[in-house]
Amino acid sequence: MNGWVAMKGYLAIDIGGTEMKYAVISSSLELMLHDRMPTAQDDLQLQIPAQIDTIVSQCLQLHADIVGVGISTAGVVHMENGEILYAGPTMPTYGGTNLKSHIEGKHGLPTRVINDVNAAALGEQWLGAARRFRSFFMVTLGTGVGGAVVLNNELYVGTNFRAGEVGHMPIKGLVELSYESRASMKALLNDAKQRFGFTGDGAALFELARAGDGRALEVIDEWVSELARGLIPIIYVLDPEAIIIGGGVSAQGAYLIDKLTSRLREIAKKSLVLPAIVAAELGNKAALYGAVRGFITDKSLVRSMKDEQA
Repeated sequence: MNGWVAMKGYLAIDIGGTEMKYAVISSSLELMLHDRMPTAQDDLQLQIPAQIDTIVSQCLQLHADIVGVGISTAGVVHMENGEILYAGPTMPTYGGTNLKSHIEGKHGLPTRVINDVNAAALGEQWLGAARRFRSFFMVTLGTGVGGAVVLNNELYVGTNFRAGEVGHMPIKGLVELSYESRASMKALLNDAKQRFGFTGDGAALFELARAGDGRALEVIDEWVSELARGLIPIIYVLDPEAIIIGGGVSAQGAYLIDKLTSRLREIAKKSLVLPAIVAAELGNKAALYGAVRGFITDKSLVRSMKDEQA
């Protein structure tokens, strides 16, 4: 990390199950600092706040004019008080953690906490692939499947802050499984390993398919079908302008988007008008930008059912 000329900035932290990414972003959207560290794996209610303290202290030493902290994190987040309401099996001791109260109490910095997929959607809407859309659904494909809903330019989080949590949605087939057990990148790579012993990553599997390897192509095509089947009910319910495909696989660009669009057309009923299918553009920076967007734009970006009933 290097020093820089002092200017007002915002600390963005993205907490995942394996690593934390963080950046200081200026009010003019310049990325002043960008770094990462491994996420603690034990006693997360104590260890993650301790890691955040280290990040905040180090960044304040280099940039004393940080005026707010935005945190993007795995798990279901209470958007009003910043508590982690639920964390999946990869972070079993994380639920109940409240980074907002911790940082504001210890460091005196205004803090906002948001689910990581919601943050990525806000980042893509602000500076990335969703700039031209007022309403869209973002799906992120990784170890699991995450989702976020933006309606009329506002993030919709639902009554219990769980809107868009499609990964655990049951999908019927020969047996009933969750959507992410069929459509995540983990599912894709597990299938490739079982069927022809593939042990590489997603980029390598797609490279094989592009080169004409029939085994890789078959596995990917079947995976795209599973992805498409889960998106159809989402399109029926939301009728969005676009579906934004996020996660590392978005780097496959037109190759993936063309396959997915074609498969959706094949299985959709004539009554269904398909939205634009678009690859995310900001990569792992989307959630960082989304985490601090509210500070910089200084307007409400989130709507819930409770807001509508008020």
